[in-house]
Amino acid sequence: MPPAPACYALAASAPSRVGARAALGARASELARGGRSRLARAARREPRRAGRLVTSAKLGVVGGSNLNDSSLFEHLERKVVPTEHGEVVVYDSAPDAEQQICFVKRHYCGPDESYVPPHLVKAPAFLKAFKALGVDEVLQVCSVGSLVKGHIPPHSVIFPDDYIALWNMATYAVDDKSGELLPELDRESRAAALAAVRAHDIHTKYNMKLVDCGATYVQTRGPRFETKAEIRALGIMGGDVVGMTGVSEVVLCNELRMPVSMVCFCDNYANGINDELGGELDAYDEFYSNLESNKQNVEATVGVVIDALLAKQSRAKGRRTGSLGNIQARAQVAEKNAAETAAEETTEAQTAR
Repeated sequence: MPPAPACYALAASAPSRVGARAALGARASELARGGRSRLARAARREPRRAGRLVTSAKLGVVGGSNLNDSSLFEHLERKVVPTEHGEVVVYDSAPDAEQQICFVKRHYCGPDESYVPPHLVKAPAFLKAFKALGVDEVLQVCSVGSLVKGHIPPHSVIFPDDYIALWNMATYAVDDKSGELLPELDRESRAAALAAVRAHDIHTKYNMKLVDCGATYVQTRGPRFETKAEIRALGIMGGDVVGMTGVSEVVLCNELRMPVSMVCFCDNYANGINDELGGELDAYDEFYSNLESNKQNVEATVGVVIDALLAKQSRAKGRRTGSLGNIQARAQVAEKNAAETAAEETTEAQTAR
């Protein structure tokens, strides 16, 4: 029998119309399943409240001594959270709370909640606890001394945009890969916090100076105050305010990929500066004199900033959750197309018989 013409061989090897539709239907079904599985995976990553997908963000607040007894956090539940860096006490929102907040008392976060000086603060532990409890972003509340005569007087509120820390920094890094990153304070959060303070005119109401042009935070080791010579050197380096804990927390947040911003309250001029201004109190006495009087200012400002940062984060989460809806819609279209293709294949097969 002579071989079949090449055109017949080509036709035989080509997919039939029904086969092509079947392949298309299979691919559509695969896409639909893929869309649903992506949606399911994304939904599992999102928090659930009362059986529904929610878009509320969770803010971690690291507070100094001024916030230890603050009414802002009195509704939170006390939790002892174990971490690889030790146990810490964290105050956490109920799962169904409208605002999701975690709060830690920086100097009182051990299981017995006794005071810990700045150089022994358990930042690696309480920030890991924040991460384990689902915190999306961190706000630091810091007490600082001013390095700048006149420009940043006591009772100022400052939102630093940079920092200097050249020694004794905390880190989780065990190698270059885990520790090499560009350090930063989150610009969007700083802008949102500043806008909220301006909008509510908090600084005017509480007789504070708002330093809104940026500032550089310098971290020293503590717990002693800096010498007058050290203060002069820090000012020459470009520092505006000085503290003992803030930068270590920023570095750790960066390593944990949690956005972080800082609001600082100036309690005193740094050592030596008040002498130059003819002040009656030295830096130590001025610090403790103003620490108590600043409490109301701190609480009012932090309350406004918390609301602003939670609103910003919830909007961002809402956009991400909206993308889940797009995935679901695409999956439904693919599923509908797959069903229509399968119905056409069945009809054609029955007609052919």
